[in-house]
Amino acid sequence: MTFNQIRRRIIFIIITFFIISMLATYNNRKLAEYEDQAELLEQLQQELDNTQAHTSTLYDIIEQTELVVPIAEQSTIESVKSGLKLRLTSYHPNDKTGSGTCTGSGKCIDDFTVNSKGWYLYKGKLVLAGATNECLRANNGNGKGCSKYNVRKDDITYFNYYDEVVITIDGVDYDGIILDSCGESMKKYIIDLFVKDKASIVDMKVEVE
Repeated sequence: MTFNQIRRRIIFIIITFFIISMLATYNNRKLAEYEDQAELLEQLQQELDNTQAHTSTLYDIIEQTELVVPIAEQSTIESVKSGLKLRLTSYHPNDKTGSGTCTGSGKCIDDFTVNSKGWYLYKGKLVLAGATNECLRANNGNGKGCSKYNVRKDDITYFNYYDEVVITIDGVDYDGIILDSCGESMKKYIIDLFVKDKASIVDMKVEVE
């Protein structure tokens, strides 16, 4: 083997060794990166598992915890469930307020029946007058009747004609229907029952739902 051949072989070996070294370094670097990524993934998985465990615990706590309403709030809830607490008054044809035989809805006593207590019924429901949206909208320009009550009050509950309610009188529930407007109801907690005559009037506290 000549000197030149030996030199070329040595150079080839050196270059080959250098390339192998470079490849080994590159592989080691990539391996380190993969290990770092694997470690990061493992940490993320661990955090995810911990989060799921905490979430499950939180759900368990929520499911096992009973909702406790303070006494003051319970009273408010019960008052809503039990309905409006109003004063029940009565009116009849030709009474001192000048009531006639017809209601604001257009229904008249010929459309009604009368029960044993002398209370007018429409299709089996007590005929009632209350604070109504119809009265709020009325404006005949003379400042009388419903024209005096064109301003809505926040503490008054307003009905529409033909709204149906349940009214508890002396512990007995009656179906009722709003067919008329009552001026006193537009400013006070009152609902008015249409009755046959003076002998049939009532005046008491009731609940309306």
